Amino acid sequence: MQTLRTGLVPLLCLTFLFASSGAGAAPAALAPQLAAERARAAAPVLPRDAFLAPSSLADFRLSPKGKAVAYLRVPPRGQAGGNGLWLLEAGGGAARRLLRSTDAATLYWSADGEWLFLESGRGLSALPLRSARGSGMMTLLGRESGRDVLGADPIVPAAMLVRERVFRPGSSRIASWRLLRFVPGRRPELLLHAGREIADVALGRDGRPAFVRIVEPDHFSIRRVGGGAPAREVLRCERLATCGLLSSPAAGESLLAGDVGAGRKRLALLDRQGRVREVNGDAEADLDEAVLDPATGRALFAAYRSTTASLVALSGDAAHHLQALRARFGARDLHLTVGRGPGARWLVAETGDRLQHPRWHLYDPATGATREILAEEQLKARQVPEAAAARRIPFDYRASDGLTLHGFISIPPGRDLRRVPLVVAVHGGPWAKLPPGFVRMTQVLANRGYAVFEPAFRGSMGFGRAYTAAGGSDFGNGRVQQDIVEGTRFLLAQGVGDPRRVAITGVSFGGYATLLGLTFQPDLFKIGVAAMPPPDFGWNIAWQIGRPPRGAANGIPLAVTLPFLGLDPADRAAIARLRAQSPVANARRLSRPLLIVAGGADETVPVRSVLDYAARLKRLGKPVRLYVDPRSGHRLDRPDAQETFLYLMEQSFGRAFGIEVTAPSATTRRALAANLRISGHPPR
Repeated sequence: MQTLRTGLVPLLCLTFLFASSGAGAAPAALAPQLAAERARAAAPVLPRDAFLAPSSLADFRLSPKGKAVAYLRVPPRGQAGGNGLWLLEAGGGAARRLLRSTDAATLYWSADGEWLFLESGRGLSALPLRSARGSGMMTLLGRESGRDVLGADPIVPAAMLVRERVFRPGSSRIASWRLLRFVPGRRPELLLHAGREIADVALGRDGRPAFVRIVEPDHFSIRRVGGGAPAREVLRCERLATCGLLSSPAAGESLLAGDVGAGRKRLALLDRQGRVREVNGDAEADLDEAVLDPATGRALFAAYRSTTASLVALSGDAAHHLQALRARFGARDLHLTVGRGPGARWLVAETGDRLQHPRWHLYDPATGATREILAEEQLKARQVPEAAAARRIPFDYRASDGLTLHGFISIPPGRDLRRVPLVVAVHGGPWAKLPPGFVRMTQVLANRGYAVFEPAFRGSMGFGRAYTAAGGSDFGNGRVQQDIVEGTRFLLAQGVGDPRRVAITGVSFGGYATLLGLTFQPDLFKIGVAAMPPPDFGWNIAWQIGRPPRGAANGIPLAVTLPFLGLDPADRAAIARLRAQSPVANARRLSRPLLIVAGGADETVPVRSVLDYAARLKRLGKPVRLYVDPRSGHRLDRPDAQETFLYLMEQSFGRAFGIEVTAPSATTRRALAANLRISGHPPR
């Protein structure tokens, strides 16, 4: 039930090729790390589809008593059917299949370990594991039913917590919200009824709600409930402050994850009087997740993931286990699930910047031993060998106004750094995280011989609220863009990249930064590839705010949160400045080659705005190409769409910089023939 949700949904965030899953080393002197990468053996050129190879295993879940692991096995690409549901006993033996095919994408264990709950896009189902009790659909989910899952009930056996929107009769308007407890074979139990949205809840050890977080029009309100008394507000989280409820480990207190009363997200305890006491925090990074004891609800570990990853033990016993895990896994980023009771195992997901998919292990806290599980199957999915992958090296640099900025640099192993092209890959959002881990697009480019710079410009998340708000309204050709430019020049000054061969790319907001770079910094950026880019950021903000909200927001409206970031949609001067500095208003200035990729069904950046911009460039005789995937929205989710995008990017940069381009697949050739709207000529 923990969320860390702030109400600030990344405005233009698209991350299909930027998704991360692991750890990085702490920022240190850059030169020795670059030298170590140059000393490595050069990697062979791998096929594009190797980087897109999905894991065959999904949604691992350890039972609360640490006796078994349930997981979904994904069918091979191109094979019809749903996911298979499997169970692996922690004590050893072969996994056994429970269901041949299910449309579920998410699993939950009941608190007693006797049931598995399966969540799909259409409903929530229950499956008994050790009895002949009935199974089947418990409730429908989605827009029509007005219900969505909050999580498994951590206290009551065989129960799930479901949030329900109650609509006005004959209307789609929401009248109130309810929290329901679902137990197989019983009628749902009403736990809470509120006039405003229920974001999350912390249950007391008696199984009754103890604290609830409510979404108000401009803030979050945490209320103390129970005991027959009316709900009473004990904490208010305003001005982007976050305060997600994790658990209620003792009567009258709740464990929080958030930054209320502090500059960064942290672990804290809230008491019945509304006093907040820090349990653990980091001086530079936001809290990413807490690992809880399933028996008590107390926090055992705190994980922080900015450009680096760290795991902090919160007790002497936890420190003992962390020492044993570090002896086995070194500095890897570890995601832990703790089992309770005698003989319980822990589930460990090992991730890293060169590890394409996680490795899964069982840890025995009684002996300190670890055992990798399903290794052979996972090995088949890792088509990018770890030895051939590039490191994502975290580093800091100083902006011209004095602010310390962060980023990653990845370089192709065994290459002369001064002679390789440099690609600047800008993340979406703009208010989004750039966490450590394996990034497909970065690895594809590094494998082709490019150095890749990923800037965590001001406005990025993970470094505290002040860093996120530091961009203010300067998202045109201003301070935020200058962060990207100055980071690029910093790396060039360190001897990373050929200054005559610098490219820029990104998706969503990153695509917008690409358009800005080619428009206003053509001396630096020689070519760009922009996916789903808003040609006018100011217009796109106004357009999004003017649209009705989609589904349950579980957050504060964008129009309310933006002013706290310094970008007030009602500030006509700020919006006018953004529009005056927009790529579409300065289309005549573009002179460098540009490839635009758009989604025909995009509801975040309307495809008509992208088509209009591309058409203007074409009429002006600018070097533009346009590819539109008619089935994609703001994400290129399908593997064939991702492969086509990677080929187009490789073709654009390769032709411009003299890098050999691997041939397109037959599927990509067909997609290009059907969907390349403005062909232009690939740069040479």
